[in-house]
Amino acid sequence: MNINLPPQDVEAEASCLASILLSREALLKITGILESDDFYIDSYRMIYEAILSLDKKNLPVDLITLKQQLVDQNQFDKIGGDAAIVELYRSSSTSANAQFYAGRVKELSLRRKLIAVSSDVIDKCYDMSKDTNELVDEVEHDIFRVTDKRITTDFRSINDVLLETMENIESMFETKKPVTGISSGFEDLDSMLTGFHESELIIIASRPSMGKTSLALNIANHIVLKEKKSALFFSLEM
Repeated sequence: MNINLPPQDVEAEASCLASILLSREALLKITGILESDDFYIDSYRMIYEAILSLDKKNLPVDLITLKQQLVDQNQFDKIGGDAAIVELYRSSSTSANAQFYAGRVKELSLRRKLIAVSSDVIDKCYDMSKDTNELVDEVEHDIFRVTDKRITTDFRSINDVLLETMENIESMFETKKPVTGISSGFEDLDSMLTGFHESELIIIASRPSMGKTSLALNIANHIVLKEKKSALFFSLEM
């Protein structure tokens, strides 16, 4: 009888937690990637939640503080006591690969969540009482809720960033123009932002009825009529 176990890597989960006990730097890397429900093993999930509680209190994370936190949460015996913590500590001798292990745990967690969502989607598709368009929207929402937590690699080398910045400064010096992107039509705003650039997110924020929408429409109007570029405008109500 073939039984498919959920995607998992117990050794990677143990190595993540051991890395945290070995290095504060590993803690910062891993907590930026993993949530407690990413762990497949219940005891590891409890330990990770205890670690997050210690970090939230700005307390050091080591064998002693971790044990006390688990005792305070009435979970020390549930995770296996002293033997389990010592065994966990010995599962890795270095924290150098902490980010790799965390990525592995995260990827397998996403697979388990996709399996769960897929099973739910199948059940929903057999429910003929649901409107088809409504069902499609619901399914898209369920899948997006999972895939939105994917690990992205948006980091860039500082060398690339500096080179690009120096080129922009040189271009501004040579052209004597303060705007290197698309002008907003407002000189003071352009002076601060040097125009709008690719991949930027500019947020207009203020209290209600202060003219945010009017400002945005004026900028869109300038971009289309003066800059001869395309602009898309929509509101939450739309």
